[in-house]
This record gives sequence, C-alpha cells and structure tokens, in this order.
Amino acid sequence: MVTSRNAHINKYALACALLASTNSVLLGYDIGVMSGAVLFIRDNLKISSTKVEILVGSLNVCSLIGSFASGKTSDWIGRRYTIVLAAITFFVGALVMGFATNFGYLMAGRVVAGIGVGYSLMIAPVYTAELSPVMTRGLLTSLPEVFITLGILLGYIVNYALSGLPEHINWRLMVGLAAVPAVGIAVGVLFMPESPRWLVMKRRMDEAQKVLKRTSHSDEEAHLRLVEISKAALAVTTCDTRADNWSGQGVWKELLRPSPALRRVLVAAIGINFFMQASGNDAVVYYTPEVFKAAGIQQRKHLVGVTIIMGLTKTSFVLVSAFFLDKFGRRPLLLLGSIGMAVSLAGLGLGSRFLEHSSHKPTWAIALCVVAVCADVSFFSIGLGPITWVYTSEIFPMRLRAQGSSLAVSVNRLVSGVVSMTFLTISSKITFGGMFFVLSGVMTVATVFFYFFLPETKGKSLEEMGALFEKKDTEGDRLVEGRDRLQVQVADGDRYTVNYREAYGIFACNGILFNHESPRRGENFVTRKITRAVGRIKIGLQSKLFLGNLQASRDWGFAGDYVEAMWLMLQREKPDDYVVATEESHTVEEFLEKAFGYVGLNWKDHVEIDKKYFRPSEVDNLKGDSTKARKVLGWKPKVGFEQLVKMMVDEDIELAKREKVLVDAGYMDAQQQP
Repeated sequence: MVTSRNAHINKYALACALLASTNSVLLGYDIGVMSGAVLFIRDNLKISSTKVEILVGSLNVCSLIGSFASGKTSDWIGRRYTIVLAAITFFVGALVMGFATNFGYLMAGRVVAGIGVGYSLMIAPVYTAELSPVMTRGLLTSLPEVFITLGILLGYIVNYALSGLPEHINWRLMVGLAAVPAVGIAVGVLFMPESPRWLVMKRRMDEAQKVLKRTSHSDEEAHLRLVEISKAALAVTTCDTRADNWSGQGVWKELLRPSPALRRVLVAAIGINFFMQASGNDAVVYYTPEVFKAAGIQQRKHLVGVTIIMGLTKTSFVLVSAFFLDKFGRRPLLLLGSIGMAVSLAGLGLGSRFLEHSSHKPTWAIALCVVAVCADVSFFSIGLGPITWVYTSEIFPMRLRAQGSSLAVSVNRLVSGVVSMTFLTISSKITFGGMFFVLSGVMTVATVFFYFFLPETKGKSLEEMGALFEKKDTEGDRLVEGRDRLQVQVADGDRYTVNYREAYGIFACNGILFNHESPRRGENFVTRKITRAVGRIKIGLQSKLFLGNLQASRDWGFAGDYVEAMWLMLQREKPDDYVVATEESHTVEEFLEKAFGYVGLNWKDHVEIDKKYFRPSEVDNLKGDSTKARKVLGWKPKVGFEQLVKMMVDEDIELAKREKVLVDAGYMDAQQQP
C-alpha cells in the first residue's frame, strides 16, 4: 500500500476532484428545482398526479441508459471526455425542457437530461478515486455528493426566487437554467488531466507518471503509486494481450458470471446503491412540498421556503461527512447514518399519521415533521449519500472499475426511478405516515446489510481492495486443530494470488502445504536435525542432541506426496485453493522415538533439553484439514509417518558414513554438530 507521510491534501488533486465533481451539481439542481417546479407544472399543463410521478421519475429511469453506457464509453474515450459528454448531454436536455410547450416535449427533455445524469453519476467518483492519493481518497471521492447537495440547495433557492413569476414562465426558467452550469462544466473539465490508471491501461506511462507526480506529495510516492498501478495493469494484459479488450465483452462476462470474491464485491456495490435509493431520500426531497402541504402548510412560498431550510441542513452535514471520512472510516459513518435515518423516518411517520387523523393540525406535529425530514436528509448526508459513491468507485479492480461501477449506478438509478414514480401512488393508498414507516423498516434492514457485507476500506489502495472481499470462512481459517486453535492468516502472496485470479482471470492456485518433509529438508528444521543426529550418533560422530519443546505437535508429511498434489491442482479446469496435509499430528517426542528406535537406540540417552530452543510464541499443535484436496483432487498421502521417518534416517545414516570417511582422513572434525 502506498501512503503519504504528509497529512495535508494535495492541492492539485483537490482542484481536479472539485472540477470533476461539479458535474454532479446537475443532478442535484434537477432534484431540488423539480421539487418546486412540479407545483407550477401541474397547474400550468393540467397534468395528473400519475403524470407528475412519471415526469419526476423519468429522469432517473432514463439515466439507466447513461449509467450502462458510461462504463464502456469511459474505457474507450477516457474518464475526462466522458465527463464532458455528460455535461453536453444534460445541456441539451435542459434546453429542451426550458422551451417545452407541452408535456410531451417536457418528457423528451427529461429523457435526454437523464442520460447525461447517468453518465455523470458514474464517472465523477471513478475519476476522482483513480486520481486521489490513498489517505485523502475518502474526502475527494465524496465531493460528488457534496456537489449534488449544493445543487439541491441551488435548486431550492432558484425555486424560491422565481416562484413569484407567472406560472407559465417560472417553471420553464427553473428547469432551463440548468443549461448554464452545464456549459461551464464542459469547458472547465477540458483543463483537467486524464486519470493515471486509465493512462496506464492505455500504456501511456509517461503521461501517467506526470499526473501522479502532480497529485502525490513526493516523487517517491508518485513512483510507488505508478509501480502499484502498473502491477495491476500487467495482470490485465497478461490475461489478454490486446490492451483494448479490457473494455469489451470479456469484462461483462466476468461481471455477469463472477468469481466468489467478485460476487462479494458486486453484492456490496449493488447493495449499497440499492439501499441508497430504497431509503426514499430522493422521493422525500422531490415531494417534500407535497408532504408539508398534506401536513397543513398551504402557501407555495412557505412550501418552497421550508425546502431551503432542509437544503441548508443537508449541505452542512454532507460537508461534515466529507471531512471525517478518512479519519473515522466508511463503516462507522455509514452505520451511524443508516440508524439515524431509520429513527428519523419513524418519527416522520409518527408525525404524519397524527396529522392525518387530526382536524386542527397542531403546531407541534408540523414541527416534528419538519425536524424529522431535516434529520432524515442530514443522516443521509452523513452516511449513504457520500459513502455510496466513495465505496462504489473504490472496491472494483481496475479492469472492472468503470463497467462495474456503471452496473451498480444503474441499479441506483432504476430504484430511484421506481421509488419516485410510485411514491405518491403508494402514499395515497397507505398514507404518507404509512409510507415513512415502510422506509424506516427498509433502513433497518439496510443497517444489518451494511454491518455484515461491507468491510472497511479506509487506508487501502485501490489495488489492495480485492483482499478485503476474499472469503473469510476459507480453509485458511480452519487449518488448525488442537489445544490452542490457531487462526492462520494467509500470507500476502496467497491473498494477491486470489485477488488477481478472481479479478483478472489468471490461472493461479494456492497450495497451503503443511510441514513437508524429506531427506532434502534443511538441517535447521527439527525433523532433519533429529535424523542427522541419529545417523551421526549411530556411526559414532556425535553423542548428544540438544532440543527444545518435545511436546510440540506437527502434521508432518512427505514432500513428494505434496508435489503430486500441486501437480493435480494445475490439471483442474478452474484454479482454486487447497490445503495439503496428512491430517495426522505427532509430537517431537514421537519423532524421536521412531527415529532412534529404528536404529536400536534409546533417545533418552542422547537428547538433552536446552531452554534456548524454546520459542516464546510456540504453537503447541498444528494439524491440517485436507478434505477439499482429497475430495476434489482425489489426492491422499502415500507415505505414512513411520515410513517417512525411516526414509529420512536411512539417508542420513548414509550421509554420516561419508562424513566418517572424511573424519578418519582428517578432513573433518568429528565433534562438529550438524
């Protein structure tokens, strides 16, 4: 992992992230402005509540097109130009909406703008995550949500400012003004650098290095980041020598037929995006005026004014989350936010139900609804709002990041569209209060999901994410049986093997081999130390053997059998991980008895205990579970424990005989210990 020794934010990386994230203002502005504009559109165009739902939700549904296309597009033309494409598309949609003369034209503009939103929602977090240093990635990647929130607030303010104009003019200005920031964004993004990871994948190493130098705190950090990115890119090109194929059908094949680790990544990414919108936050923001109207606030100016209060609250808390993401991590803020939303929505449901069954609309109940709505959007801004974009953009491996993110964002947009297009209809059936109780239940389920399925990603480089989603209950976690069960942690090499295999399709297997012994074993290992001593004592070259803990128990097997298991792993159609062991455990004392007894000696006459050979962190008992290797590979050990000991003793007696010749000839000291 590459980390910076400096705690401050790289100014160039911050500037690039800010510029890329401004694209998200467009979605935020649409959410905010439509919440007020629909009040005037409904009356001016004489449309029903069903058409209002279709109008509001259509942008989210149509953003599916942009979300799906954004992955392949950004892999093809680059992250930067995809942001430009998103802004241009939204610009066209905003103009069509602003000049719409009827519901049909207005819907056409929503469709085009929705495609632009789909592009922007995926690409801004991905670009920022790929550009950002590890220790500030949380802050920088949360900026899209900050700008969405600022866009919502801007939409509320525009609504309030234009609400006094004639209704055939005000709503057209409200939706059409979105074209102005779209132009500025498209031009500004052209001054940004391209993503260094995209440049590496396109083999433009010199350009990538220049970008990394400007976004890192030192040349050394930039070099280390480039090396780490290049290793990941090398794994991709190793799988497919055609450099451009990583954006093609092979990627979608991996996503649609995922390996176990990738499946866990998809569950996490799709799950957090699903719950982000199933929480009903977009619908609450879109229809807040309708909710407050039902609560007893009738004047349109007041309805729009209340939304500004909500927007200010939402903006304040998303900034708090952005600045603390890299300090506290993703999980704590996400869990805090989801629990807070569940409680807030329950409070909103309670207040709404009371108002629905009360004829005089008490002030305290209206106040409860206002406070609960503000609390709901605040907790959303602390947790799900920013963290969804951060998490989605950072957990996919490089080869799959663009299209994996686009798949997750597509789910996000689909759920948002469904909720927005059904919110009023369902609420009319079960009341607003009932709807908010349902959403509270959804957030309770979401909290449980986040707790069990989303590991912490704070402080991890993008190239290290794969290890977080490796299966926890693997054979590596149940390798050991005995008095003090040991939790064996798979070494870094094993984790990287799994990561690259499952992310990039490399045929690579992990063989976790328990104590593999043979006459070739190094003499610093206790088994060979014993058999060497037995041979020398038998021949008369040595009299004593010094050892430590004789009760330590190990699973000793013949190395030749284990090599056969390795060969069998490589003959499988698909790579996998296996534990290779005899499933028998023997103590050092048992080994001594077999070895010395084989040559007719009593080990107690020759072995002395020396405290310097005791290990402070000695594991008393190691015993492997090779069930999977036996079942899948058809492997089993052919050489038993006693046969192994005899094999090693025979070889070391022959070696001792050759040493005796050297001793007798004066070429070797007879007392030399092996």
